[in-house]
Amino acid sequence: MTETQQTKVCPLCAETIKAAAKVCPHCRRGQGRLVFVSRYDLLALLSILVFVLIVVFSWYFFGTSRKFSPERHKITVLSTQFGVERTSDHTNVVVSGILTNASDYTWKLTGFEIRFLDGAGKTVDAENAGSEYMDLTILSHAECSFRLSLPFRESIPEHTSSRVRVTKAEQPGFWFASEAGE
Repeated sequence: MTETQQTKVCPLCAETIKAAAKVCPHCRRGQGRLVFVSRYDLLALLSILVFVLIVVFSWYFFGTSRKFSPERHKITVLSTQFGVERTSDHTNVVVSGILTNASDYTWKLTGFEIRFLDGAGKTVDAENAGSEYMDLTILSHAECSFRLSLPFRESIPEHTSSRVRVTKAEQPGFWFASEAGE
C-alpha cells in the first residue's frame, strides 16, 4: 500500500495520522462517526438537558398560581344545614351545604368561615375551618356539596341560623400555591 492510503488527515486539527487511529495523538479527539463529539461534550449536553428539565418541572410544580382573592365572590354558598353530634366526652358541630363556583377556574377550597347568627342577624360566634377538616375541589361553573366538622367544641352557641363563606382556596396541581388570604 502507498503512504497516502495508510494515513489520513484529522478533521479537527488537520494533522496527518495513521488511518487505523481511533484517537488523534495531536488533539486527542475520537476518529469515529461522531468526530466532533467527545465525552466532555456529551457531559455538557447532558448537563444542559438536566438543567432544562429541572426548570420545566420547577415551573410546573412551583410556578405562580392564580390568586383566589379576585375570584372569591364567584364562589357562593347556596344553602347550609347545621347539626350537633354529642358523645360522652365531646361535642362536634357539623355544617353541611351546597356551594357553586361561577368562576372560570377550578379551585381547591382550603378555608371556610362559619358565622352563627342570632334572630336579629348579628354574629353570636364564629369559627374558621381549614383543609385539615376536608379535601374539596370544585370545578368551574359547577355545584358541589360540602361537610364541615368542627370537633371538640366546648359549647354550642345559641343561634337561629348560620352563614358560611369560603375564605381560602388554591389552584389545584401546584405544590406551592398562594392562598386567598394574600
